[in-house]
Amino acid sequence: MNMGTLRKAAALALGACVLAFALTGCGSSKAAAATPQESEGGITVTASSEVKVVPDKARMSVSVVSSAKTAEECRSANTEKLDAVLKAISDLGIKDESVQTSYASLNPQYGSQVTDSSEDESKLEEWVITGYEMTTSLSISDLDIDQVGVVTQACVDAGADGSNGLEYYASNYDETYNEALAKAVADSKVKAEAIAKAAGVGVGGVTNVVEGYQNTSYRYANSYDMEMTVAEDDAGAAKTMPGQVSITAEVTVTYAIS
Repeated sequence: MNMGTLRKAAALALGACVLAFALTGCGSSKAAAATPQESEGGITVTASSEVKVVPDKARMSVSVVSSAKTAEECRSANTEKLDAVLKAISDLGIKDESVQTSYASLNPQYGSQVTDSSEDESKLEEWVITGYEMTTSLSISDLDIDQVGVVTQACVDAGADGSNGLEYYASNYDETYNEALAKAVADSKVKAEAIAKAAGVGVGGVTNVVEGYQNTSYRYANSYDMEMTVAEDDAGAAKTMPGQVSITAEVTVTYAIS
C-alpha cells in the first residue's frame, strides 16, 4: 500500500470517529433536556379570626375653657381653673406620668361694632376683637374602667368644662391576640383541606406562614402602678360601660400537596 492510500485511510477513520462522537454528544444533550424538572407546589390560603374581650383600662380627656377681655386675663383664668383640675386629679392618686396636656389654644373672639361717620353722620359697622377664649385639654391615662366615672366627676367639680372622649384598652391584649392567632392558623387548615378535597389531592405539612396586619389600637402599653384615693360616697359618679372590643389576627399559610 503506497503512502497516498495510507493517508486516505487515516483521514476516513478520523472522520468516522468525529462523527460518532458528535452523534453521542447530541444524544446525551437530548436526553438531559427531556428529563422533567420537578416543581414544588402547594395550597396557599389566608385566614383570620377574632376574639372578643372586655377592656379593663381606659384613657379619657377633659377640657378647661376660659374667656376674658384681654389675652393675659384669659390665660390667667385658664391657668387657675387648670391648676384646680390638676390638683383634683392628683388627690385621687393619679401619677403625673399618666396626665398629659393634649391640646391648648388661645384665640381672639370677634363681634360687630357700630360707629358714627364724622362726615355724613352715617353708621359704620366693622368687625373687632371683643375678647379672648382659651381651651386646654388634658389626657388622663392608665385608668381602670371603674375609675373613669369618679375621675370625670372630680374634674367637673374642680372646674372642668367638659369631657372630650374615652378610649378603651385591654391589659391582656397580647394573650388574647395569640389566642386569635392560633385560631386563624387552625382555620387556615380547614380552608386548605376544603380546597384539596375539591382538587382531589391531599394536604401535607406547612411550608410557609406569614402573619398579617395587626391592629394594636386596643393594646395597653403602660405599666404604672396607681392607687386611687376615692371618697366612700361616689354615688354621683356616672358608671362606665366598656362593652367588648374585638382583637383580630390574620395569617397566610402554605401547605404542601400530598
